[in-house]
Amino acid sequence: MGALSAFGCGARAYAWSYQGLTVVSLENEVLRVSVLPEKGSDVVELRHKPSDVNVLLTVPRGWETLLRAPPSSPLTAFYATYVGGWQDVLPSAGEASFRFRGAEWGTNYETPLLPWRYRVSQAAGEALVELVTELVRYPFRVEKVLRLRDGSDTLVVEERITNLSDEDLEYMWLQHIVFADSLVREGCRVDIAAGTVLTHGPPEFSELSFLKPGTLSEWPYSVSRSGERVDLSVVPKFSGRVYDMAYVMDLSEGRFAVSSPERGVSVEVEFPREVFRYVWLLYLNGGPCQPPWHGRVRALGVMPCTSYPARGLLRAIENETAVVLRGGASVSAELRVRVSSGAET
Repeated sequence: MGALSAFGCGARAYAWSYQGLTVVSLENEVLRVSVLPEKGSDVVELRHKPSDVNVLLTVPRGWETLLRAPPSSPLTAFYATYVGGWQDVLPSAGEASFRFRGAEWGTNYETPLLPWRYRVSQAAGEALVELVTELVRYPFRVEKVLRLRDGSDTLVVEERITNLSDEDLEYMWLQHIVFADSLVREGCRVDIAAGTVLTHGPPEFSELSFLKPGTLSEWPYSVSRSGERVDLSVVPKFSGRVYDMAYVMDLSEGRFAVSSPERGVSVEVEFPREVFRYVWLLYLNGGPCQPPWHGRVRALGVMPCTSYPARGLLRAIENETAVVLRGGASVSAELRVRVSSGAET
């Protein structure tokens, strides 16, 4: 998706088609945001118009076969249709395959795999996209509204989850936000107001992990597998392929910022700390030689989440970080995403 629109228009929302998929976009003079309602309501474009930079990862693969992809196992279904960007993940997050409450569960099940209904509207200098879906394996309804005002550099996302049953249910809620190589090259800064960081494991997240597993440190420092000190507030210089995960804890504020001195672009995300108590960090440098990475994707995920680790709901229940939504109750969250010239953040 390249830059299509000229400067000078106010906020507007519209639907169009790209490689056989419905795309819903909001844009104004500063930002263009594009969503795939048929495919999990994925946000696949968050473009800063002045610099023409889409700050979100785009995986190098065609989209035309995504909705007709061959059947996959629960473990790989998320990756079979993954094109990058930002996914809402409920009620199980992370790479996993397990049976729970009479159903088979897999990686990042199941909101990213579902179609969402949508409606676009415009009023009083503001464009809106409303999205809603109901889960198959859980009696949850998820509602989401994306708002963009005239001339604003900030996307506002309002969400609500409702438990449609009378039973109390455990869940994880992950904002699976992955930033593009164009933004997160060596030297890119990651600012998180936090106390500690825990590396994944043991065992290590993958055979391509670069951090010593199961190490709790004072943020932003951690320890590499070779025992060296690593500053995680700066994207490291990697000498080989990497696929690893860490969890930032003890947040003092519900916000993070990713700033690229090279591109002169910064992204700041504000989120409710009482809902998202952790921030997952996903490191990809090439990544595994398997779909969708194929050893050729460089990216950084900075992902607010209710729970950890990235191994599914059962593990979060075991370590008591899973959250319970009472029968008939709802939980809401508002996220604000500001994309601006680097000096402005």
